[in-house]
Amino acid sequence: MSGKDDDTVQSGSVSEDPVPEGSEIGSAGLRVLNAEYVEESLIGQFYTGEVVSVHDGYCYIGKVKRGYETINTNGDVFCPGNKLALGAKVKFIELNTDPRRPGKHRTEQADVLNDELAVVSSVEQKALALMNLTQPTDSPYHRMAKEIDAGDVEQAAKNLPFKEMLATFVRLTRNLDDSAEVADEFLRSTFPSLGGFDVSFSVDGDADEAAEEAKIQSAISGYKEAGMFGQVTSLTNEWNRFKGARKVFELMKRNGTLRPDMIIPIKYLPEMLVACPVWYMDGKVKLTDQRSEGLPGVDWATDYFCKEVGTRNFASLYQIYNLRNRPFGAFSGRDIIPPALLQIMQSGRQVFDHLVIATPYHDQASKEWVNPTWVRNIDPFLLGFMSGLPYIFVLGRWSGTGLFPLFLDMIADTINHLRINKKMLANFSERVDWHNGTLIFPLRVCNSQSGKTLPQFAEGLIAAFDEGRLFEFLREEPEKLTAGDPSKQ
Repeated sequence: MSGKDDDTVQSGSVSEDPVPEGSEIGSAGLRVLNAEYVEESLIGQFYTGEVVSVHDGYCYIGKVKRGYETINTNGDVFCPGNKLALGAKVKFIELNTDPRRPGKHRTEQADVLNDELAVVSSVEQKALALMNLTQPTDSPYHRMAKEIDAGDVEQAAKNLPFKEMLATFVRLTRNLDDSAEVADEFLRSTFPSLGGFDVSFSVDGDADEAAEEAKIQSAISGYKEAGMFGQVTSLTNEWNRFKGARKVFELMKRNGTLRPDMIIPIKYLPEMLVACPVWYMDGKVKLTDQRSEGLPGVDWATDYFCKEVGTRNFASLYQIYNLRNRPFGAFSGRDIIPPALLQIMQSGRQVFDHLVIATPYHDQASKEWVNPTWVRNIDPFLLGFMSGLPYIFVLGRWSGTGLFPLFLDMIADTINHLRINKKMLANFSERVDWHNGTLIFPLRVCNSQSGKTLPQFAEGLIAAFDEGRLFEFLREEPEKLTAGDPSKQ
């Protein structure tokens, strides 16, 4: 233990599991640089754990996590002080090696974790947390929102959209002042190689870009002189992407639209699609308006988004609502784009490879559905995507209220649209090109491959929703095994 090993433990036990080969112990200064950045490092600005034993003047903390990552600390973590009770859920910033216990760890300060930060365990608790997050705001905008049956909204909550990020979102949405810090950390972690050029990762708008540009160009000249032209290309591309992202964040902050829930791992693309399935596109490569084409081909946008998820089920849902791409110029309706969001959109065109206005306008999919009557909902999202960065950038929302308000209502509305109109999916031409998540074939071939027609696919999707596994269905994740049931082993 810690030099007081002979003291009497009041209760609980201390684990002494060895650190697995290749594992690492995190520290307060560690920045996660992979695709799990938002899931782990945003909430991972601190560690969490549980007090597993209490002594005179100190205690031990076990079950240590950073975000959703379990940290193997090679035994419980020593913490001085008397203020923590046995079983208390705690958070702490530092995790240091313990000089008195070789190979083990300590922290100098731990505090009781607020209830809203605790990672809830049951589906019911998580669904309730989602219901709380997605309540309509006091915004006059939401007074016009479509009314959705409360039972349908509750069922949408049981499907747990953004399940792995729930604790992160709960924390972030209760601390909106963290928005700039989240953006700063994202830039720092996404573009770490630029740290050596002394660029500013702040989104306050106070960067001396001329001085930064001079340093970058000086480095580029040095690479050219050394004949390292691959480095020239790499640095140029990284610098341009960084400048663009920082500019957009600065503009969002200036317009009051910068929020901590604006950066989402791209694995949650199914959640965004179900909530707002009808998309309008823009990008660095201009799209052809396919709304009047008889048999449209699969364009680069469809190929990009279907491959990002890479499953047949996601690709089918995407194409059911977006078989013919819609350029920004085709966007119309009572959702008039706010001037501040228009500024962000114009800047975003210079930064993002793909821009999307994601809408709950189910009625706009009428070409393939043979014009089903549907009362549309409101409040689209503006989304940005950068090739090579595995994130969805939520650049804004027409109401200005962020990601969550009425999100469950939107999910339920899409499922209801499918539930009522699924038979109309038989009207899709089987000769049309269809993306299966990996490759492109005529729809009749894809139907033959899966053994399902589009109406049958819709029935499967609806059944998954009713069973609370909609997003596992779209990501084609295996069903969890049930302990003790030999049929599911």
